[in-house]
Amino acid sequence: MPVSRSLLARGFVRVLAATAVALSVITLAGQVLQLRMADAEGTRGVIIAIILITLLSGPAAAVLALALAWRSWDRNDARALATFLALTAFVLSGDGVWWLMTMARAPEWLRSVTDLSIPVCALAGMTAMLRFSCSFPRPLTPAELADGGSRARRVLAAAQRRSLDAAAVRRVATGSILGLILVPESIRIVAEVVGRPLPNFTLLKYIVFGMLLSSMAVSALNLRAGYRGADADGRRRIYWVLEGFLLATGIAVLASLLKVLQDATGYVPPLRFWYGLSMMAAFAALLACVAIAMFYAGALDPALAIRRTAVAGLVGVAMVVTFATLEQVLQGYLGQWLGLSDRVGGILTGVGVGLTFEPLRTRTATFVEGVLARWTSAPSPASSPTSAPVLEAGARVEPA
Repeated sequence: MPVSRSLLARGFVRVLAATAVALSVITLAGQVLQLRMADAEGTRGVIIAIILITLLSGPAAAVLALALAWRSWDRNDARALATFLALTAFVLSGDGVWWLMTMARAPEWLRSVTDLSIPVCALAGMTAMLRFSCSFPRPLTPAELADGGSRARRVLAAAQRRSLDAAAVRRVATGSILGLILVPESIRIVAEVVGRPLPNFTLLKYIVFGMLLSSMAVSALNLRAGYRGADADGRRRIYWVLEGFLLATGIAVLASLLKVLQDATGYVPPLRFWYGLSMMAAFAALLACVAIAMFYAGALDPALAIRRTAVAGLVGVAMVVTFATLEQVLQGYLGQWLGLSDRVGGILTGVGVGLTFEPLRTRTATFVEGVLARWTSAPSPASSPTSAPVLEAGARVEPA
């Protein structure tokens, strides 16, 4: 990558990440205002859940992108990941765009034009995500992509081989942005301005979501192939990234299938924004795993690694936030269902969620401690020869 182009891309990532943080602040301010005006417990619970997930998603992705942009921009995989995270941060903070346009009292057509930046960044992020999956922890080769087995496996292998061609992926993304978003939506916006409104292009939205889910699945398969072909140190570096992509892909695919079923049947769920919350939760899980890979395993840059106690503390904070989110969401619905007061509903919900949540928290903490201990403990005499490089690598990324 030429120096001038690299510097331009680096500046773009920094500006986009900073913009995402600013939009998150605007979103939080708007949600807090809605929270004060909400009169139903169910509504307040949903708003609090949105606030907490907003805090865990957009700003977190922006911070990760900025860390890579400042410290590890010389690596190809770090550049691709930083670009993906910056674009993802903007998408996850997209509600801030709507709040900004609302506060500015912008005309409807300008709001619609500005809203197009969200799906455009999503498809652009797909390109960076695929680029990262093909280059981390080392460049993937076509020979590592097995194409045997079922027809579905052969189709996925063909898609993986296609993703190795960066120029082809960029062409597909550019064509999709123009043909599926900018051109048809521009026509619809102009038609609405001149007084001849057109229906929403729902089919195109399904195609865009299908492309995003497919790119997530292909990225997860690419990382899995990279994990299988990596040495001990490479597997240590890619482990948490792979887990994050697998978890996020599973949540996103399941939520999307339920969304399609909902649209087909016309069912109206009690929680209106459940699909958006599910997608934000999927990316929050991905970001958590990427953060562990970056700041504990030193996956992208050993200089970014922090100590084991800090990672365990972050996991504890994430569990507390998850508890608070569940408690607030369930409290409103329990109060509406049983006709309980705010105080009684809060007590019953807190006790119920606490009794259920404590065993989960204990098992999660034990699992995390066990995984971290395997990377930081000295190898025992009975350790296998293949485990020593992993333990030594884990010790190298932890600063003194």
